[in-house]
Amino acid sequence: MRFRQLSVFAAIAALAFVASCQKKSDDYLRFIPDDAVVVVGTNVQSLLDKSDVLSHQQVKDAIISSAEQELGSAGVQLVKSIVDDPAESGLDLSKDIYFWMEDINRGNGGFVMALSDKDKFMNLIDVTDTSGDPMEFTDYEGYMIGESSDLAVAISDGFALVYSGMYDTTILDVLKNKLKDETEGTFTSTTTYKKMTSLGADMAMMFSLEELMDEGGYAQVYGVLPKDMPLADVDGIVGLTFEAGKVVTDWSYHSETGEWDKWVKENASNADKVDGTMMDYFGQDALGVLFCSIDGKAVSKMLEQYPEYANMYDQLDLPFDLDRLLSTIDGQIGIGVNSFNLLPEVVLCAEVSSDDIMNTMTTQLGGTEVAEGKYVANVDMVSVYYGMEDGKFYASLSPNSREGLKTVDPSFSGNEHSGTARGSYGYLGFNMRAFMMLPFADNLRYEMDPEGFALLKSIDYVELYATSMSEGRLVVFTNSEENPLKVVTELLVGAL
Repeated sequence: MRFRQLSVFAAIAALAFVASCQKKSDDYLRFIPDDAVVVVGTNVQSLLDKSDVLSHQQVKDAIISSAEQELGSAGVQLVKSIVDDPAESGLDLSKDIYFWMEDINRGNGGFVMALSDKDKFMNLIDVTDTSGDPMEFTDYEGYMIGESSDLAVAISDGFALVYSGMYDTTILDVLKNKLKDETEGTFTSTTTYKKMTSLGADMAMMFSLEELMDEGGYAQVYGVLPKDMPLADVDGIVGLTFEAGKVVTDWSYHSETGEWDKWVKENASNADKVDGTMMDYFGQDALGVLFCSIDGKAVSKMLEQYPEYANMYDQLDLPFDLDRLLSTIDGQIGIGVNSFNLLPEVVLCAEVSSDDIMNTMTTQLGGTEVAEGKYVANVDMVSVYYGMEDGKFYASLSPNSREGLKTVDPSFSGNEHSGTARGSYGYLGFNMRAFMMLPFADNLRYEMDPEGFALLKSIDYVELYATSMSEGRLVVFTNSEENPLKVVTELLVGAL
């Protein structure tokens, strides 16, 4: 679909959802192959509805103004009619638009969208294509098909299908074969597709981990993963949903052979659920917290599977033996930043299997005893306080820890997000609201666009947590009950 005016076309498409209907089936998704390595589905109606973009006259005026600058008179008239009546576009954006790739390296793939009126859609193509060499369409077994040098298009009463990439035959032959293909090996028959749709997300994506690593330019990352990690049949699944007051990203995996699930289960013994016992050592409004529970010896042994393990600690250039510390941990861990003055007041506390780590720390850091079993060491002119407290090892940059690990009142146990942290298989929280109240954070306004800084100020809290060993969620909370998409729209429209 070789349009020089893609911006106009996209804007028109954005208007079409107003006249969308649900009467057509999802038969148009049959063209997505079951061996696709990347698939992205977008619920355009949901996104436009949540953004409330069509309530802004400035947006409609901008669409018409762009059309007047880029299109001929027929195109301008059609754009105006679509602004008045979105059904004139022929698009049915109540149906998800899907994009997929079959071969990342060669760029082979396509996208498909639902139509409510084929003739109106073809008219839209005709008046918005001002390339000087318009694509010609011919009838082929009930479809209207056309091609250019690098893509082919098929249009029927219910959908528009576009194929692109480098193939051993012509792109048009590839399209024709796809139109005649009636095999059951389609993406919609896979468990991965069912998992994607079950998320109910505004945008959902799947990707083959192995293909992404091999062909997507991530071979270096692949090289540092555990040697026995079975990626051959693993699909990653991500869903993005905009809700009132927050943005939610869900992630999970699926393995057809079950090898991935077996590997996860074998390594699940390395971790346990967060029980909340470490929360009392961090403030209710701590800038950031991390909670998890691990068997340190098992994790250390698992890390030996990494090809880069031998160089890992040397690259960190730490003043103590992190591997020794990790091997000593057996249970709950808490790490957090309670406040930020000249330096961040970082606190680490962990349940350990023995107090042998104290000898290692004192030997390597040259610590001085300041109270019974409590030490302080100067590392690069920074005081590090450490010791044992009730079977827990702690290390802290806070002077409050000079004579031992202190509980905080009010503690993170009273934080509204503490319930999410408890029962998770790892939790990371960042208090953006508290961070933006720091004096130096205000300087960001001079390094960012006004809209970007306003968006940053609208974020209240960010949390990332694992609900199981292979599923998790990233949530960005805002300080408004408005849908974040609407907030973004208003910022962008205000900048027009």
